[in-house]
Amino acid sequence: RTFIATLATHAAAAIAGSHAALQLTMVCTLHPCSYLTILQRLNGNNHMQQTIQTGHKVNDYRIIIRPSEPVRERLALVKSKLKEHYELAPDQLGQSHILLAAFKQYDGFEEKLVRRLQNAAAGLSPFKLSLYNVVSEPTHRVALEVPLHFHMQELIKEIRRHQWIMRIPMQQPFVTTHPSIILAHTLTPSQYNSMWPRLQQRHFTASFIVDDLLLLRRRRGEKAWQILERLPLQNMPVLASQGVLFQFA
Repeated sequence: RTFIATLATHAAAAIAGSHAALQLTMVCTLHPCSYLTILQRLNGNNHMQQTIQTGHKVNDYRIIIRPSEPVRERLALVKSKLKEHYELAPDQLGQSHILLAAFKQYDGFEEKLVRRLQNAAAGLSPFKLSLYNVVSEPTHRVALEVPLHFHMQELIKEIRRHQWIMRIPMQQPFVTTHPSIILAHTLTPSQYNSMWPRLQQRHFTASFIVDDLLLLRRRRGEKAWQILERLPLQNMPVLASQGVLFQFA
């Protein structure tokens, strides 16, 4: 795409004692990301990304693993008990999913983003995921640990290989290195000190088949996340039934 841009930098007042501006017209063939990077560096103003980028809105995105419905129901019950027993605020309870990646991208780039992520997911095999232990991370939240077995490692590696499509100027994507399902977070010292000694003595077990990922989107000004696309794992399906066991005792 060809952009015709007028780059204006205000000269210092010391130059002829005026507020004259030096204007330079450039015609360049650039991806919007490269275009904005050049503008930012020439101007030295990070806010230019918001003022120059007419027609290129930025959205928030997440890639997650959503457990099967029976496991999500059990998780909701566990979090309800934690909320009641330890007087947790609603925003201290975690989401019932595994966050793999979080990033920002241009709205106009969304179609290409979805297509690339669909292709990446399609080359991966479905797999069984088992959860066992409650962990502390480090002293302000508790979570269910997700074991980094071969399939999970391959999934994270594949996401990392596609980080290039998750980048925009001045923003770097987050890709997890220690996946987990957060039960409670932003705990106060008293909440943590009361909760953790009891939780570490309890045994959790859960298992389910991971046969797809979900791509979530949140537009600027919105609070809720929406499911934008399902990303199926299609290579060599695993012949196993969904696990529904989840114990909190």
